Amino acid sequence: MAITTVAASIPWKQLILLAPDIAKGAKSIWGQWKSKPRPEPIDTNSSPGEQLAAISQRLLALEGNEAAQSRLVSAMADQVQVIAVGLQETAARQTVLIWVAGAALLLSIASLVVAFVR
Repeated sequence: MAITTVAASIPWKQLILLAPDIAKGAKSIWGQWKSKPRPEPIDTNSSPGEQLAAISQRLLALEGNEAAQSRLVSAMADQVQVIAVGLQETAARQTVLIWVAGAALLLSIASLVVAFVR
C-alpha cells in the first residue's frame, strides 16, 4: 500500500512533460563525465619527488570529486526532504477525506433509514 501511495503522489503529468528536459540533462551530465581527462598513470621509473607530485595531484582531484559528490548528496537529501513533506501533506489530506467520506456514508445510511421508515 505504501508504494501505491508514493506512486499516487508523484506528479506524473509534470514528469512526462519534462521528460525531454530530463533526458537532455542526463546526456549533458554523461557528456561532462565522459569528457573529463583521465589521470596519467604514475611513472614508476621517475624520481620519488615526481611520483609524490603526481600522487598529490591525484589526491587533489579526488578531494574535488568528493566535494562535488557531497554537494550532490546534499541536494538529493533536500529533494527527499521535500518529497517527505509532500507525502505527509498528502497523508493528512487523505485522512481528512476518509473522515469526510465516513461521515457522508453515515449520513447517507441515516437518510436511507429515514426514507424507508416514512
